[in-house]
Amino acid sequence: MKFIKNKQIEGADDRPLMMDIYLPDTSEKTPVVIFAHGFKGFKDWGCWHLIAQSFVNQGFAFVKFNFSHNGMTADALLDFADLEAFGQNTYSKEWADLDHILTWITAEAPQYHIDLQQLTLIGHSRGGGMAIAKAAADNRIKNLVTWAAVPTLAWLWASEAFKTQWKNDGVTYQKNARTGQDMPLYYTLCTDYEANTAIFDLEIAAPKVHQPWLIVHGSADAGVAPSSAEYLHHLQPHSSLKIIAKADHVFGGKHPWHEADLPKESVELVETTIDFIKNANAAPFDLR
Repeated sequence: MKFIKNKQIEGADDRPLMMDIYLPDTSEKTPVVIFAHGFKGFKDWGCWHLIAQSFVNQGFAFVKFNFSHNGMTADALLDFADLEAFGQNTYSKEWADLDHILTWITAEAPQYHIDLQQLTLIGHSRGGGMAIAKAAADNRIKNLVTWAAVPTLAWLWASEAFKTQWKNDGVTYQKNARTGQDMPLYYTLCTDYEANTAIFDLEIAAPKVHQPWLIVHGSADAGVAPSSAEYLHHLQPHSSLKIIAKADHVFGGKHPWHEADLPKESVELVETTIDFIKNANAAPFDLR
């Protein structure tokens, strides 16, 4: 396996976008997976590296990255060192980041022996919501997989009272249970969404997903209810659905992850996803 750590390209607002690239030892063209992390997530979280290696062992290239405004910096990839950038994040910026990644992979595909006709976008949690929106509008994405995806990108402001208070204050804070940090979110996140609902409203985007789409969720997910998967499957009935018994929001993982092997729920997650991608042209199926 060839491993390129912390490859830097330009992301939204000219901020650095850091990637890890995993490549199988072959000169043959390989399918590629792009992995988008979720809210308060990052590419070096938990056992994502073991998941990447599992894909490589099955002949895939795998790219995981930090959204440019996820609060990490080029010098601090394990800590939320730039909370101002985190607070200034918007969905349009994450959309731009995904576009930068896809453009870079398209340009570099020959060098890395990547088969652009077998490009899969995987998104976890809120990254799953972004992946749905992007796949609905971008033909470069050939397959879509969402892991524990949110049912809406407007999840934060479901309460009108909360939204009014947020607008008046200009900022709200989300506690990071792991680090104890109060992480700011500026109201521009909401105004950006509302100015671009045709793109980011999943009720509009999900039915437009034309690629083979696998929805995976854990039955014991306390962060995003399993009913969210059913809802997304309802929005796009041609998708395929898999509920993993007893799996939580991160499929048995945690941060930091010191074990040499994946948790069994993540093993099932990976095996299900790889099987789906390899058979993506088959008819949709219900894997529950």
